[in-house]
Amino acid sequence: MRARIACIGLAAILFADPAPAQPAAAREGEAHIRSAFTSHADPGVLADNVKLGPALRAEFGGDTDSRRIYAALIERTAGKPLRVRQLTPDEAASHASLVGSLGDPLLVLEAGDAAFLMQYVTGEKDVVFVEQLRGPKVELPPQAPPPAAVTTVPMAPEPAPVVVQKPKPAPVVVQKPAPAPAPKPRGECVIKPVMTDDDLYNCGARP
Repeated sequence: MRARIACIGLAAILFADPAPAQPAAAREGEAHIRSAFTSHADPGVLADNVKLGPALRAEFGGDTDSRRIYAALIERTAGKPLRVRQLTPDEAASHASLVGSLGDPLLVLEAGDAAFLMQYVTGEKDVVFVEQLRGPKVELPPQAPPPAAVTTVPMAPEPAPVVVQKPKPAPVVVQKPAPAPAPKPRGECVIKPVMTDDDLYNCGARP
């Protein structure tokens, strides 16, 4: 009896359907996405031409900058326990209309109350599609303001040098001395006890 039970158990083990192994592509995508959203330092996990689902397109307003999208997703998932898993065939089929092709693995990044659907391309080693399945809205970080235009202010012309004209010196007027008056004619010389100047002059004395 025991031998029969053992044989039945062995047969059940041998003929039981083995658990489907997870494809290597899905494992690679899970590891890459988990690492990128844990380190917060791998914006290259999103393809440069990453496509967004309708919900994210409406929130981002058509912005397709993969680095800004990555920063917004990091903002939404930071500080929360992360879980990345591959969708089951039924779940993947329900999202086929969003991604358009099921040739590459469809994964879900879960962080707290938020969940994001991602399609990972192994050959490119990046995510080519992202959509938010649940959770609060994702807000993009503000764009850096454009550099202020440099206004060139024309320099004021230098003032013309002021030429100070020195006043011309007044002409020097040399006044000629007045001609000496003509000597007075001498009179008759008369010797007197007391002689005046005229008497002396008349007698030959100089004035």
